[in-house]
Amino acid sequence: MPAPETKQGDRTTNTVEAKFIKTTVDILRQGGIPASSIGVMSVYRSQLKLLSHLLTPDHPDIEIHTADRFQGRDKEVVIISLVRSNPENYVGELLQDWRRVNVAFTRAKSKLIIFGSRSTIRETQPLDKFVQLVEAKGWVYQIPPDMEKSPRRDSPKKPIRAKENIPPTAGGATKKVKKVMGSTVLKRRPMLRDIVNEHK
Repeated sequence: MPAPETKQGDRTTNTVEAKFIKTTVDILRQGGIPASSIGVMSVYRSQLKLLSHLLTPDHPDIEIHTADRFQGRDKEVVIISLVRSNPENYVGELLQDWRRVNVAFTRAKSKLIIFGSRSTIRETQPLDKFVQLVEAKGWVYQIPPDMEKSPRRDSPKKPIRAKENIPPTAGGATKKVKKVMGSTVLKRRPMLRDIVNEHK
């Protein structure tokens, strides 16, 4: 879908990506994932300010940093905003720094979600190889053009609680297994159906 970057002087932001990241975080939190287990990243500080403005009021415990600040640390879920999306397919210097991008891409323990323009980012060789990989694996979700109107900007007052199934074990002890009820979490949000389904 159209998600053009916006430039003001030396500041580069992408409002559409930021809105979808807000929706993604809301759904993850509704699914029972702690805010402290989620990290949000971008190589553009102006984008981080925009994300902080959107996320902090509802999710104050989520860390929102540059890749450099996350170096040496991990999160269960990492969401990355690549920002750049323009008709010239100009990727910019920051995303051509593969060391920095590699740090960002390797901070997730369980789930890595990347928002970006494939046509733009594949103009640099390392990111082009990355795009080829995710396309070959079927890990790409192309957001439909009309989805920008769908994300809800409001957050739930509290996360939906996961149900617990307690099957017996060999020694008579019990083991707690949490199950997320995806149908409630994903109502009116088909673009992110797989996020919660993988936690069932």
